[in-house]
Amino acid sequence: MKKIITLVALVFFSVSTFAQTQWTVDPYHSSLNFNISHSGISIVNGKFYIIPEA
Repeated sequence: MKKIITLVALVFFSVSTFAQTQWTVDPYHSSLNFNISHSGISIVNGKFYIIPEA
């Protein structure tokens, strides 16, 4: 049982070291899309664009 706990802890710590990536958003090719259902009859689509500050 002690070997299993040690193995699980080792796998957890090794995976967590690889997950430390910093992501950046490309403002020229990014948008936020959404859908809203109106009374179950129609669906309204919308989009917000991320515009970079000049």
